[in-house]
Amino acid sequence: MLRARALRDINEQKHCCEVCGMTHNPDLLYFAIFEDETDCLGTMEFRFTKEGARLTDVKPKIGTYDDEAMFILGKATLNFIDLIGPKYVEYTAEDTKLRGLLEFFPKNDVWQVNLENYFTEPCKRHHAADTDKK
Repeated sequence: MLRARALRDINEQKHCCEVCGMTHNPDLLYFAIFEDETDCLGTMEFRFTKEGARLTDVKPKIGTYDDEAMFILGKATLNFIDLIGPKYVEYTAEDTKLRGLLEFFPKNDVWQVNLENYFTEPCKRHHAADTDKK
């Protein structure tokens, strides 16, 4: 069973970064997706900013790419950010496939999404996407 969750323990953060080929940064926050609670399939790093949040990197486990797992990881991370409060999220990670699946769009040379209605009223997402930073 797949389960995405925040990584609070620094050793767990370092482990997931290592199996995904990422450099761990103790100043960033991490989410990961696991199969059977032990096998890290992907890791996403992000930070909160003055404007909202920024997804800075996302990588699958080295040598794999599970579309479903990565999509769940992205949605779980966005849901966490939404529950904390920010509605404006930038995407600076290199995974363009996931960026598209999560419905980020370019505006002023920045890939972004507005989480207003993102989870509660998905048909209104693109209307909210036309608004400026909140």
